[in-house]
Amino acid sequence: MGTVPHVDMAGVELLVDLRATYARQGIDFKLAETHGEVNAALRRLTHGHAADLAETNQTVDNVVDRWRAAHA
Repeated sequence: MGTVPHVDMAGVELLVDLRATYARQGIDFKLAETHGEVNAALRRLTHGHAADLAETNQTVDNVVDRWRAAHA
């Protein structure tokens, strides 16, 4: 998401729905490298719980390493 400057609410709803769909399949879905307006849109729709979906200012490698450590 590092190159995505903004996302509209329909886009955020899609991302949240994707996460829910993947969660039902046992897949952990996270966004990496979220910034600025993307974070703000996520917080608005998720009522401040964007951290559950987005790893702010974290690279994909950081997110994957954290996931591996949590599931080791």
